[in-house]
Amino acid sequence: METPIHKSTHRRSRTDGEATRSRIIDAAGQVFAERGYRDATSKEICARAGTNLAAVNYHFGSREGLYLAVVGEVMHHLLELDYLRQVAGSDNSAEEKLSELIEGLVHSLIEERSWHTRVWAREILTPSPLLPQITSHETMPRVEIVLPIITELTGLPADDPDRLYGLLGLISPCLMLILVDPDQPTPIQPIYSRPADEIADRIKRFVFAGLRSLAALPNDR
Repeated sequence: METPIHKSTHRRSRTDGEATRSRIIDAAGQVFAERGYRDATSKEICARAGTNLAAVNYHFGSREGLYLAVVGEVMHHLLELDYLRQVAGSDNSAEEKLSELIEGLVHSLIEERSWHTRVWAREILTPSPLLPQITSHETMPRVEIVLPIITELTGLPADDPDRLYGLLGLISPCLMLILVDPDQPTPIQPIYSRPADEIADRIKRFVFAGLRSLAALPNDR
């Protein structure tokens, strides 16, 4: 039987380990956001995290494992799976479900502006060799939750390719908010100074109009 001293030591050890793991992920996220997967070095990550390579290997197994953990944190930050499942499983209408998802994502993108979005932007623009794993483990589980909501809203059957066009219309405006640097002089830069609620409202109008248009297409095409 463990003594209280042993239990306290084990709890402290777990807490210290979790803190180290979190610190490494945060430092790695910053470095990957600044330099991208290919140019980020374990040396710089360790320096920022105040740890050593042995700690990185202990917690993540490798640099690749660390990157996957960082991207997992990115996806958790932007669209957490349990939150998605909760919204999708609610008694709200399909439009209310998509509305809630868009609002949550837009607020996260506009108000926080953390390294998470920059890591994801780099992965989209210059994919790492780990993209197939990221797609399988992070992207597709979220798509599989959202697609039935689009089906419910449009009435399009699961084998109708227009359902994927609906997904494209949903993703595109949010993707632009991720990819465009709000500090750079681009045509849409002024949007980033607008209230997040306003931006979400305009995106919802765009998305729902597109989905209704798809739903209204003739069935004999």
